[in-house]
Amino acid sequence: MSNACSPHPMVDLEWIRLASGNPSLSVRECLEKQDTVGPNILFDVEYYRQKYGHDIPRHMSALEHFCRQDETSLRNPNALFSTQQWLEVFRGISPNAGPWREELVRALGQEAIFCRNEYLRDQNDEIIFSDTFVGKAPSQTDDICLFVHYDRHDEIQPYVVDYLQALKDCGVVTIFLSNTEKFSQKEINKIRNIVWRVVCADNRGRDWSLFLQGMKLLEGQYERNPILIANDSVTYVGEGLEEMMVQCRMHPERITGAIGANQHGWHMQSFFLYCGRQVVISEAWLNFWKKFRSHHNKWFVINANEFGFSRWMLEHKIPMHALWNYDDIISGENRNRANKWREAVFSREILTNPTHELWDILLEHKYPFIKNSIFKEAIIGENLDHMCNIISRLGNKKVRDTV
Repeated sequence: MSNACSPHPMVDLEWIRLASGNPSLSVRECLEKQDTVGPNILFDVEYYRQKYGHDIPRHMSALEHFCRQDETSLRNPNALFSTQQWLEVFRGISPNAGPWREELVRALGQEAIFCRNEYLRDQNDEIIFSDTFVGKAPSQTDDICLFVHYDRHDEIQPYVVDYLQALKDCGVVTIFLSNTEKFSQKEINKIRNIVWRVVCADNRGRDWSLFLQGMKLLEGQYERNPILIANDSVTYVGEGLEEMMVQCRMHPERITGAIGANQHGWHMQSFFLYCGRQVVISEAWLNFWKKFRSHHNKWFVINANEFGFSRWMLEHKIPMHALWNYDDIISGENRNRANKWREAVFSREILTNPTHELWDILLEHKYPFIKNSIFKEAIIGENLDHMCNIISRLGNKKVRDTV
């Protein structure tokens, strides 16, 4: 049966049949089951009724109640997705768009079908194409890095190799999880004996979906090892990683990230998240991955996966600490070094993404990464002199260190 005859954008008939274990359910029978198994894979009825049940009129479905929300009482469809954040982003990127509720319902329904299909591919082991062992396996106490890679030419760039080597030098054992379906032997040889495993995948759900695949590879043998979540969206500048790892290992009870940000609520960015030994055996950690859903839409990935991870861990009392704090970075910054927009950031009138708009200041604070996306997008701050000065100092220091 097709989902084309669904009476509502958020009612995924195929999901209801799948979750009910009955592929022959009629449309009417699916609608009767929706408040038990959820109208789609992204709508967690148990969570919704626990959180909002006191406000749901008798005989009203959870979905109808969700669709009747307004800006004075925003409601989330599951524990990882924030409707408040979605609305803030929607208003920011589509200021002249139509009614937000209709767009939210449409977007959630569309994304739910993708998530359901990815869930099935995962259950059927259709995502990982190959898993090649190319280096030394970890001990039961080693840090294990789940490192996600993407390259449109199916190559492993030198900056990625440099970062992987730095991780190895710090005693981290890496599973290299690539969106590439097949590497040439030449590419694999670039990281042979640097990483433990090279995994090639048909991944359609962006970085976090491959983090999930990495977690599954560790089941049964390495479930108590500290986990470092990382990816190739940053370039390592060549120093500082060892000091970061020392700080991470000192606190097995917490999640330690590189940078904290306040935009749309406090969170830590997922290009570097060290999850200590006590974290990875916690109920909060295990239940996050049970609740996790693979997303494709960029704004759903950011909302439910990246922000959702921080929200979930904080709500479940897992300590989280950023080695570089947003407020500390902008405190005491000199005026007249950029345009009015950036000065508004320094005076806390505007929140921004620090890895993109404040990367030069981060480097000045001995931050060891540069976010690669700064080379693709316009620089709002117009602080060219300061950027050039920072790069010059960094380059000169490298020269002095090698003499």
